[in-house]
Amino acid sequence: DTYMRIFESYMGEPCFAALLYPERREQIEAAIRETVDFDLDKVSGAESFKHPQLNSNISHAEREQLLSKESRVKSQPNRLDFARLLDSLEHFLDDVYSAVRWDQYKVFAFTTSHQQFIPTILICKRLKHDYPDVPIFLGGALMTRNIPRAAMELFDVIDYIVSGEGEISDSELLATLTAVQGSLPIADVKGVYWRDKTGAIIWNGKRELIEDLDHLPIPDYEDFFLHPLKGKRHSVFPKITLEASRACIWGKCVYCNLNLQWDGRYRRKSHKRVLDEI
Repeated sequence: DTYMRIFESYMGEPCFAALLYPERREQIEAAIRETVDFDLDKVSGAESFKHPQLNSNISHAEREQLLSKESRVKSQPNRLDFARLLDSLEHFLDDVYSAVRWDQYKVFAFTTSHQQFIPTILICKRLKHDYPDVPIFLGGALMTRNIPRAAMELFDVIDYIVSGEGEISDSELLATLTAVQGSLPIADVKGVYWRDKTGAIIWNGKRELIEDLDHLPIPDYEDFFLHPLKGKRHSVFPKITLEASRACIWGKCVYCNLNLQWDGRYRRKSHKRVLDEI
């Protein structure tokens, strides 16, 4: 119940933020409690209401049911044990960190999406402490528009960020960082933010989008199945992402990251390619 209440209210990042900024724990806890404790009564004078799944995540039928007199309930006392929650998050980070043999890698790279950025930074802080000479770079759906520069300004544990489509940029950046023969100078790798010798943050400019997605290799998920799929207490239902297209065929919602990340350029794989991946 606690997990779903936090997850569905998009408060995962603030929970981890209490570990990143312990001096602000009280303010963060207050903000989380205010958001996660919901009253199903309709807000006076407004056409919206509070609910753990939020307005955008529930169907019209569910909304009607929640607004009906029969389903309205009084606010319940806050049952969130914040200290226990933070303890669980600390143990989670410990488990993640101890599960990987970090000393075998020349570069640490992380993909980040919603509710993943702050925990990623917490792991990066540990890595930079233990392996200060190993470069760290971030990519993923969250690294778009003004976020990459802001992230690097806030967190000096980030050495590089790939913004936009990552297949080519990641490959070229890894080749450069590992000194592969014939690799490009860092300033020539498109789609990358990096720091120069003075500490200034440099943006190399956009990488052109890949026109034909069928030319991409089929993702290799072999490592995923090397991990145990059953935990000590709960079974984990394994899921693998199948990508059939990028961006949105509608493409008109200016706030949606599907359009921001892909510059509103909808592209799809062929039917045969999707079937081959399946």
